[in-house]
Amino acid sequence: MKVDFSRLDMEKRMETLKGKSLEALKTLTEASGPGNDFLGWVDQPVDYDKEEFSRVLKAGKK
Repeated sequence: MKVDFSRLDMEKRMETLKGKSLEALKTLTEASGPGNDFLGWVDQPVDYDKEEFSRVLKAGKK
């Protein structure tokens, strides 16, 4: 089996994917898409209850 990749325009494909990716990122960060009320996980790494996390770590050491 031979696959002919010569007709693929990878530069054009990458630009298309880049545009779609940036559009998706904007929708996600602006919480402007459907299901935007389920995006609490987006800020989780920086916006979490640090006191609760500390208690969990302390309990885990017991």
